[in-house]
Amino acid sequence: MMLNLLQQDIKEISADGLILPCDGNICVIGGTAAAKALKTSFAAEAEDNEEQIEFYEGIENNVKRLRPLPHGTARIIDGNETWPWLVVIAVLPHHVNDVIFTPAQFSSILKTGIANGINESLNRKLKSIALTLIGTTYRVTADQSIKAIAEGLAAARRGNIEVNWCIRRPSP
Repeated sequence: MMLNLLQQDIKEISADGLILPCDGNICVIGGTAAAKALKTSFAAEAEDNEEQIEFYEGIENNVKRLRPLPHGTARIIDGNETWPWLVVIAVLPHHVNDVIFTPAQFSSILKTGIANGINESLNRKLKSIALTLIGTTYRVTADQSIKAIAEGLAAARRGNIEVNWCIRRPSP
């Protein structure tokens, strides 16, 4: 594995695939940094806002069709011109039905999901993937997320793939 640590916006990164985190129970991609970048990437291919929305809704529907995905699993679906493949990883479990995920449980799911996402990418013969920081909105701290992702990357380190990991500087 070749790992590039980048301090830039993921939408500036060209790669064969994009790691797209979701909640595996409902398979909704939500407001993650990767989902936002994917949404804006359709602007280059669409003739107008309506077509851009239509393209993105098609991706959302394809992700929803994957449900349910067990925590930590990964699947690959068709992407767009920017990222031809989307590596959907089920790593954003929500607290429902009196089930609360601790930071340690979430970190374990994230680590497993990253490793499985890379392995699925290798099975699909992707040469490169783009990745953001995941789960820091309300699940874990940035340090915990970085550690879990690094452990997931380490678990899949023998694969012949370039990983472009974008970690943006926090806004002041």
